[in-house]
Amino acid sequence: MGIKRAEIQQIGERVNGRLLKRYHQLEVLDRILNTINTVPDLDTVLNFTIDNIMSVVDCTCGAIMVGDKDSGVIYHRVYRGISAKNMDAIRIPLGEGLTGMVAKTGESILIKDVSKDPRALPLELGKIECFRGFVCAPIKRLDDSMGAIVVASDQADVFDSDDLSIVKSIGHCLATAIIKTVVEKKIVKGMARYQALLRYALGAQEDERKRVARELHDETSQALASLTFRLQAAIQMAESKGFGDARFIESLTRAHSCAVQAGNEIVKMMMDLRPTLLDDLGMPAAIYRYAKDALEANGINVSMEFVGGEHRPPAEVEVECFRVAQGLISNILRHSEARNVSIKIECNVSKTVLYIED
Repeated sequence: MGIKRAEIQQIGERVNGRLLKRYHQLEVLDRILNTINTVPDLDTVLNFTIDNIMSVVDCTCGAIMVGDKDSGVIYHRVYRGISAKNMDAIRIPLGEGLTGMVAKTGESILIKDVSKDPRALPLELGKIECFRGFVCAPIKRLDDSMGAIVVASDQADVFDSDDLSIVKSIGHCLATAIIKTVVEKKIVKGMARYQALLRYALGAQEDERKRVARELHDETSQALASLTFRLQAAIQMAESKGFGDARFIESLTRAHSCAVQAGNEIVKMMMDLRPTLLDDLGMPAAIYRYAKDALEANGINVSMEFVGGEHRPPAEVEVECFRVAQGLISNILRHSEARNVSIKIECNVSKTVLYIED
């Protein structure tokens, strides 16, 4: 009877020990999941993960190896308990060695004594011949494998199916973190390309506006000014010397008025294309001058406030703010019955904010 009690007690202790180990594994998995969901930095996540793996699996060393199909290799991204030199320079081809095979096939392995396995490469874990017990699971999401988690011991036959299970579960979790990082990098790269293209397009647009404005000033505006002076001189000559009748004088006068109006329209067009104040005095003065010229001529009062005069925005920001102000002022003229318009510009080292209220 005493023997049976002892056996039952031993079985109970083994069951309790296994339950406690499983509970600890689930607790570690929960911590890792929480870190993946809350910490944006992948290296921080990987270091936290390898430390927790080492705490829950009775191993001598551990490593998280990452790579991709494009490079064709995996490498030790973070590792613990490995003293070999040049670990960061070691590259394992996908499909070669134990870790390379796991990373390529997406299939986990548990080996009692890795020193006797002919598939192992000497460079795996720095010196694979120094280890015996070996567990390796893929970092995998669906059919996409991104690396492997590996733990090893200097003792043979120390790992069981529970150890393999927790390492596999952590590998699936890490795949989500790596995918998220890859996607975020692609988004950042895409945004950078978009912003570069946008800056190029805006720069090209502004260069073209400058060119057209310069041609209008140097050629069209000068020609119209010359025509205006000649018509004015012709009117004065006709009136002083009695050339032509009243209808002839009236035609010259109307032609002169048309030339003056065309000249004013050209000046306004040049201002719309590229106001010189934007280059000379900056964006706030250019916006205020444009608003006064456009709005006060239509009976709308304009007030202006500028905060942060010590911070002049980059040229492309000034141009964009001016173009936005042009559009808003145009909408006020077309669609609003406002009597007052207030403009406020706030600038600091990180941002520029434009307010226009009618």
